[in-house]
Amino acid sequence: MRLRQDGVTTHEIIDHIVPAAAAMMGDRWFADEISFAHVTIGAARLQEAVRVLGWHDPSRHHRHVAAPALLLIIPRGEDHTLGAFVLADQLRRRGYQVDMAIDRSPREVAEMVHKRRYSMVGITVSGRRTIASARELVDMIRLTVTRVTPVVIGGAILDKEYDTLTLTGADHTARDAGSALRRCGLDPVVATASPQELVDAAGARMDRL
Repeated sequence: MRLRQDGVTTHEIIDHIVPAAAAMMGDRWFADEISFAHVTIGAARLQEAVRVLGWHDPSRHHRHVAAPALLLIIPRGEDHTLGAFVLADQLRRRGYQVDMAIDRSPREVAEMVHKRRYSMVGITVSGRRTIASARELVDMIRLTVTRVTPVVIGGAILDKEYDTLTLTGADHTARDAGSALRRCGLDPVVATASPQELVDAAGARMDRL
């Protein structure tokens, strides 16, 4: 609240201050200045801040009825979830409809991609131990969807020396929202809709926030 009273926008808080705070906690944990419990609690609070800040911004609750739908997946066993929530907020600001699948089984993800036509599926992977889950998800998506739906891998795994595409079977890797959209042939920003073309998403399920 103090930041916003000082004129800092919600966008700036989510895009810059929240990631910087998360990085600072990681550095302090690495330096043995705080415990892993502190990092876990702090990251959870930052993630909740992103969700609440976005939820209370009316501009994020209205999207063009024809706006492409995107699916972001946080695989089972993945502890690093904050980045996916920041990414989801950035994509919604660009005009896209964004669903999130958190700790869902491959079968549950398959049901989601079968019911709704997604223009992109993004999977966050932080390290080696989540690669197998990501591969299982990619294989299930390929078996479920007959149309071409590009799958993009993001997350800290890209900073490691792994052949991520070979290990996961995904189509692309991307470090930010803009590059992910470009690799999938999507516009960086969806055109603004007129009021009568907007969809009110205020009643969306919590797993789509």
